[in-house]
Parts: sequence; C-alpha cells; structure tokens
Amino acid sequence: MTATQAPQGTQGTQGTQGTQGTQASPQSAAPPAPAKTPRPPVLNIEHIKTSIEEIKAEGGAPPWNRVLVRNDRLTATFIYQLPGTKNDHHYHVEDEWWYIAEGELAWEMEHHPEPVHVTAGDFIFAPANHYHLIHVLGDKPAIRIGFSYTGEGHRHNRQDPPEPPVRGHGNVT
Repeated sequence: MTATQAPQGTQGTQGTQGTQGTQASPQSAAPPAPAKTPRPPVLNIEHIKTSIEEIKAEGGAPPWNRVLVRNDRLTATFIYQLPGTKNDHHYHVEDEWWYIAEGELAWEMEHHPEPVHVTAGDFIFAPANHYHLIHVLGDKPAIRIGFSYTGEGHRHNRQDPPEPPVRGHGNVT
C-alpha cells in the first residue's frame, strides 16, 4: 500500500494536501478531521428490541453488516449479502457460529470434503482453527447472524493452511 492508498474499506483522504508542487503551511493547514465514533450496536441499554425488518430498513440495500450486540466476551453481527458476494477464506482461534435468517448459503469447511448447505432457520458452526469460506447462493440476498468472541477477527496466517477452495464464489453445488 502506498502513502496515498487507504486500507480497503476506508475512505482515502491521506496524501491529498501538498499535491501539485504546493505545500500547506502549518498556519493554513486544515485541522485533522475528528475520528469517527463507531456506531453503537443495534441492541444496547437504550434500544433493547428490534426486528430483522427494522434492521434491513435502516441499512438499505445489501451488501452490508452491522453489529447487533457487543460486550467484552461476545459479538453478534447481522450480515446482509447478495448472491456471489466475495468472502475471504479464513479461520479463527475461537469457535464461530451463525444463524441463517434468510436465503441460501454454503460453507466450504476445512476437513469437510463437500460444501455444507444451509437455508433460513439453520445454524452452522465453524470450529476453532478451521479455515472456512462462505458463499451466498440462489437469486435472493441472504442474512446470517454471526456469533464470535469479541476481538477475534479473520485470520489468514496459520503455519499449515489448507489449499484455498477451488470452487470459487457462488459456484458451489
């Protein structure tokens, strides 16, 4: 990544001052923009009830995700994706699991030779340290609620990673 590129998923604003051979002086430089405050989880002490329809209406057209609940131990995330949305092949050092609220998905899971297909009403579990890749199938968006340990992000650096799945996004049968 160069100095003028922002990390994926962020707005790139770095490196825009002082272009075209001009430099902003300390007196004329605009103060840095204040850091954005993260959105609070959907459910919190002031908002203790919601519905899938309310969350969808607030979020608009997919793809997007939103934290439903977060505390020092658990994070629940509402994930709304279109068929063919690209997800990354990754693992976690802690278990992760999902509830499927709408749509059709498939998980390619390490140590499982065939994709695991799920539809609305199903639960699926990814054991700790197992690579997995999630596919949104069919012709409608899918909603899954992911449950994970707070702070446990996607990992890609295991010493003995399996080969990435060869089926590709949305090409699971």
